[in-house]
Amino acid sequence: MTDPVQYSALTGMTYLGNLLVGTGALALPRAFQDAGYILGIAVLTFISFMSFLNMTFVVEVLSAVGASVKMKRVHSLDASPINTPTHLEDDEEHCTIRKHIDISNDEEGQSSEALPEDFFDMTERIELGRAVNILLGYVGWLFFYTCMILYLFGDLAIYGAVVPKSLMNAICTYIPDSLDNQTSGFSPNLSDNLPCWKSESVDITRFNVYRVIVTMFGMVLGPFVFFGMTQTRYYQYVASFLRWLSFTIMVVWATCRAVMYWHISGLIPARIDQFTNLFGTSIYSFMCHHSLPGIITPMKTKRNIYHLVAVVYCLVLLFYLAISLTGVMAFRHVEDVYVLNFFQLEAKDPHLNIFGSIIRYFLVLYPVFTISSNYPIIGITLRRNIDTLFFSANPSKKEPTARYGLATEVDVTSSQELLVGSNGNEVVSFQQQSKMRHILRGVFLPLLVVTVPLSVAFFTDDVEVLISATGSYAGVGIQYIVPTWLAWKVRRSYKALYEAMPTHYVSPFRSTAWLALSFCWALFSICIVTVNHFMDS
Repeated sequence: MTDPVQYSALTGMTYLGNLLVGTGALALPRAFQDAGYILGIAVLTFISFMSFLNMTFVVEVLSAVGASVKMKRVHSLDASPINTPTHLEDDEEHCTIRKHIDISNDEEGQSSEALPEDFFDMTERIELGRAVNILLGYVGWLFFYTCMILYLFGDLAIYGAVVPKSLMNAICTYIPDSLDNQTSGFSPNLSDNLPCWKSESVDITRFNVYRVIVTMFGMVLGPFVFFGMTQTRYYQYVASFLRWLSFTIMVVWATCRAVMYWHISGLIPARIDQFTNLFGTSIYSFMCHHSLPGIITPMKTKRNIYHLVAVVYCLVLLFYLAISLTGVMAFRHVEDVYVLNFFQLEAKDPHLNIFGSIIRYFLVLYPVFTISSNYPIIGITLRRNIDTLFFSANPSKKEPTARYGLATEVDVTSSQELLVGSNGNEVVSFQQQSKMRHILRGVFLPLLVVTVPLSVAFFTDDVEVLISATGSYAGVGIQYIVPTWLAWKVRRSYKALYEAMPTHYVSPFRSTAWLALSFCWALFSICIVTVNHFMDS
């Protein structure tokens, strides 16, 4: 069935740009400063290309899997005793497809006649998890959902650290006189062990205030994970406006400071030992592949999809380079949450007037409003992924419906007959198991989703490390390994379908060498990151 929500290609690319530019952008300047600006430019540029490469693999796979699903649907309708589609839309689709193809019982993905071009249009939303179920079987299904769960756990830990850290800096006003940045023009590097306020009666450190806010953050937003919360289109518009306004202010302000306090001699060209944080942060900053079906499917026209996405990637890359390079040139010490650099500039700085102070608070509170509203959404997504992994039926090659965690009518009937034919003890046992299952899914899972990430954030506020760890492992699996694996499977097992695919949906990187490059890069990256972690420890 066609996706009920449709919009223009320009709107879709706007959503993609908003998805790409997020929390990762706030950590990139610090990663550039630690690893060096030359190494940062090289790594970020290469990772943006590899991200685009695998994005084309995802689009190609979605087109092929969508066509395969339509073929199976027509075959099941032809084979059913009552060959009458349930919905009029399905009937029209069935007639259209039957005019062009003759479904046979050959190998899956093969047809006796060429398919029409519009047959490959991604009009039906095929989520990445469903594509994995269809193509990769149980091993791929388990790998994908494990990576997704780890990534979302890391995402929530990052959110649980960024918001309290921003609020802590807005609340804590004490800056020692020894850290006067009036002459140097750079924001101070404040220790977490410093007192929050200059008061003898209240002796509490900045980090303890941070922990209190983490606890309150969980108490306020945690309950939404148990129930539900949705974003509206108007929220998307407001969040997009605030995001780009904030980042534009930071780039312009940092550029002005770089001109006033130029210190190019103090910049580090490259530090290989800091590659891990740079790599993980860069991966995290280009993470969007798991959300592509929801963005691309509603687009009315997708003929120039690769050209449009290439433009978005180039613009995002230029923006990332601009915010990172101006940051390392404007500040001698860059915070792991970049907005804090602007807030920690002293109010007595002659270059800061009342308007400047308002901007300082606007920037430091930007992550609070935007990330706080996203937190329940990510939490609910994580809860559903864990539910799918542990409580849905395992995928089976023999039972396609089982791959999606669904039950057929035959399964339901069999279960009812088994229940009716059982004795009383078995019925009670079944009801107890059902009740326990409901408690685990409705109470334990949301509690796990809320407490585990916030526990990590409670003990560390190092956002750079959290982003690096999330991107270096789970991010590599979702952004590189899964798309490459899927593309390889389509090209190997669905040759007839792949050859019939329109050229505007086929990835520009058709050679097997590109698949090998992506897979080898993923393995090399994981090895380098792991070795660096062991060397650091």
